Amino acid sequence: MTEVEEQPPPVMAALRRAVEKLCAGRSDVSVKHNFVDEPGSYGWNTILSPVGRGSGVWFWFDGFDDDLMLMINDEYYFEWLDLTDEAAVVADVLGICAAVMAGNLSIRREGRWRHLDLWATNGRCWTGRGGRDSLLPWKRSVPDGGLPGYGQVSEAVESVCRVCGYDEGEDRWTGPDGAQYIICSCCGAESGVNDLNLGWVRECRAKWHADGCRWFSPDERPEGWRPEPQAANIPPEWR
Repeated sequence: MTEVEEQPPPVMAALRRAVEKLCAGRSDVSVKHNFVDEPGSYGWNTILSPVGRGSGVWFWFDGFDDDLMLMINDEYYFEWLDLTDEAAVVADVLGICAAVMAGNLSIRREGRWRHLDLWATNGRCWTGRGGRDSLLPWKRSVPDGGLPGYGQVSEAVESVCRVCGYDEGEDRWTGPDGAQYIICSCCGAESGVNDLNLGWVRECRAKWHADGCRWFSPDERPEGWRPEPQAANIPPEWR
């Protein structure tokens, strides 16, 4: 790593400015830029790291090949070989970064492989395959399902359902990685399955509402129960 950074190419400079603007004022993400000039490696990278929960984003402009690569959690990758349309490339990368920070992404298995599906705010869907080499299968023991968006990590125990706000006195979460896989008697959401990120919580809540807010365990429904007052118990970050 050199002490004096060479000026990045225009597309990378534009990306850095756009990412800085995207992350400005946020306390849940840190942004770091590096210039690398060493044997076998020459180029510029930018790293978005969650301060609390979330997935890391790393993108790299290769000074040898003049192409751009982006990786999520150091495994799922996307690559741009044609950088002629600078504005389009910047829009692509910003869309991916924004989706990662919002938690609009999930992992699914397809045969021996794991894929990451990501939904940008413009409605575009991206899919990246796990593994640094496109020929390598995914080898980490990461479960299928949603990945969390960015946000401060809470160490507090959670007994309130993130989907419907029902509190039946059981610990649903005992920290950021402490899902207890408790099924809510009210809406049927399972902690650690349906409530890993805000997008999934809202989707589960919408389906429950569309189904008339029926109780998963009807025998446990209190007399005179209504969903609206209970919804006030939902933590602000999960609304």
